[in-house]
Amino acid sequence: MVLADGASYPELTVNDGSQYLQNVTIKGDVNSNVNPIEGFNSGSIKTIENLTFDGVKFKDKGIILGDGVQSITNLDIKNNEAENLTTAFVKVAAKDYAEDVTIEGNTIKFADGADKLNDRIDGVNIWYMNGGTLTIRNNTQYGGKCLISSIPANWKEKGTPDKIVVDGNKVYDNFDGAITIQYPNKTISITNNYVRSALGKIVFMFFKKELQPDITITGNTLEPTIDPNYKPQYVMTPFGYNTKEWGGNDEGAKAKIVIKDNKKVTTIYQSSWPGWIMKNNKEVIGTNPVTLLKGSDVATPYNN
Repeated sequence: MVLADGASYPELTVNDGSQYLQNVTIKGDVNSNVNPIEGFNSGSIKTIENLTFDGVKFKDKGIILGDGVQSITNLDIKNNEAENLTTAFVKVAAKDYAEDVTIEGNTIKFADGADKLNDRIDGVNIWYMNGGTLTIRNNTQYGGKCLISSIPANWKEKGTPDKIVVDGNKVYDNFDGAITIQYPNKTISITNNYVRSALGKIVFMFFKKELQPDITITGNTLEPTIDPNYKPQYVMTPFGYNTKEWGGNDEGAKAKIVIKDNKKVTTIYQSSWPGWIMKNNKEVIGTNPVTLLKGSDVATPYNN
């Protein structure tokens, strides 16, 4: 079923209690004068299969696939425009599994001050996604907190994607770790992104002994936002971080990590928190640092 815009977007109504949404494409033309839609909420739907948003205009609210969703297969969100957002642009909370989730070519603009709201004001907010592939490619985001925040509430019960690809995105003036991966697992590739943020740029946290991820961070350009409220600014954090409130890495955690040929624009300060990976291009050992597996390379993380 394809829903195309004419004078205005068609209204898609799912009856209360419905549990399936399958083979639906909501297609628009971002260059038309059509009024934007104010978000999409999965409501009582438990199974989503072959759902596409292509060229749709959003205002105020994004695509919220909430905590009741059990599975997501083939979610494709491409070429859309969102303005004045006060929610995440995309929230995925697939409790059982999610396969082939792609967010590509979107323009995402958050409302002024949205980062201070009591919510995850992220481009892509992954609460839990047990397995599958998550691709975030060639999006442009202004403001908000993270471009991507992967934050499983309990890694033993709610896992992470088998593969995460974050490539070719541009992030301007966000106020949190722009690319934030917690409990990293399997294969993660962070390549060719431009990030101008007030705080972190690329952040990995909470390595588990049972999980031994393969992480590649290459070709990214990292630039600070000049903001007196956010200092120090840090760049990459794949090693240990421990607090009483948040916990930290498991003792004995291991990972293959490659960080090469990234670029820093002007001065980026290094965080004073323990365990960040780089300070003056040297490894800093904090509490429960991650042991690098064979094939790792963090000797020359920047090309300047």
